Amino acid sequence: MANILAVDDEEDVRALLQAALARDGHTVKTLASGAAVTPEACRWADCILLDVMMPGEDGFATCKILDAQEIVQIVFYVIL
Repeated sequence: MANILAVDDEEDVRALLQAALARDGHTVKTLASGAAVTPEACRWADCILLDVMMPGEDGFATCKILDAQEIVQIVFYVIL
């Protein structure tokens, strides 16, 4: 299965992603902000799930940094 990094500012959403993805056999780490994403976390992850609408450094700003490193597959999501 995959190593997945989920980045969302809402604790409930992080817990939901963690539970759902782990139930399917994935190893999941979560972070509360785009600013907390490190190169080490990116190298570990096979895929990063990014919340588009986070305060401060949003998903798009985080993606620009990650894209420059060409490290991992990125999936954007929005929960309304």
